[in-house]
Amino acid sequence: DTVLLENYKINDTMSVRTEEINQIARSLILRISGQIDFDNAWPFLDRVNSFIAKGYIMLILDCTDVNYISSSGIGALVSIEKELLSRNGTMVLVGLRQKVFDLFDLLGFRDHFDYNNTVEEAVGVYCENNYCLDDDEINKNSPLVFRCPICAKKQKAERSGRFRCSFCRFIVEIDEDGEVFARR
Repeated sequence: DTVLLENYKINDTMSVRTEEINQIARSLILRISGQIDFDNAWPFLDRVNSFIAKGYIMLILDCTDVNYISSSGIGALVSIEKELLSRNGTMVLVGLRQKVFDLFDLLGFRDHFDYNNTVEEAVGVYCENNYCLDDDEINKNSPLVFRCPICAKKQKAERSGRFRCSFCRFIVEIDEDGEVFARR
């Protein structure tokens, strides 16, 4: 399930539908339509960076309706990925048309990004990597199942207190109300 956050028209050649993914903490699907080129790559980058600044660090870019991408567009994607990696996030490109993928290959970016065929496949990969919570595991009143505020991986605790994330090794504190905080 997703929740629509916005439909945004960058310019006459590009629009983006942004959806929050319920089962993956701090995640978005960006459904891109049109082309990513010199005229819209940087406004697109600014828009995505504003979501990253709000804490969305697990991104799925649905490129099914992208019919062209320029080197500026690829540069924007590299910048997005670099920002996400600095925040322990990830980005997956899905639905790339063959001619767009061929350009990535030609410019040496074939192995630079993660790819999936569909949004559903990308969500499945996130779940396989322990980013998804099952509906029955989500309990707002209990600190027993929570997400690490640094790496967003699912964790379990028997009580409130301080713990070390088993994935990123940061110290996590859970207060009596079930609020989760990262500590240094």
